[in-house]
Amino acid sequence: MSLHPDITIRTADGRPLVAVEVKGIRDTSDAWAAQYRRNLIAHATWPTTLFLLVTPDRVYVWRPSEDSEPSERRPDRSLDAGSFWQELAGDLNREDLRGEAFELLVHSWLSALREQELPDGLRGLGLGEALEMGEVRANAA
Repeated sequence: MSLHPDITIRTADGRPLVAVEVKGIRDTSDAWAAQYRRNLIAHATWPTTLFLLVTPDRVYVWRPSEDSEPSERRPDRSLDAGSFWQELAGDLNREDLRGEAFELLVHSWLSALREQELPDGLRGLGLGEALEMGEVRANAA
């Protein structure tokens, strides 16, 4: 488990706006995502920002929370991610979406969202504003 998010969206002065963790795990659930997020918060120093947990099948989103104690709070949004990868990955099989290649795909997807309208399920969370104000950055492992 990494001590830092895989991807962040940061302002020019380095302030984190969005933390993104990318996992190549399939067939996940809201309960799995909540437990994974709780473990991240318990074992790492993560900014209290908008948080996305991205898998090949789902995108889980939590709005910022001031909770200092880790909890298994369910995501504020849980979205089917299948259509998100089609345009960028083409005919690539979902089974191939893992590791650094999947992280690069998610980074490209977030960067592309700066130039297009957000999907319905991602509106109203602050992601659009963060993408306008910040830069998508991959974090070194």
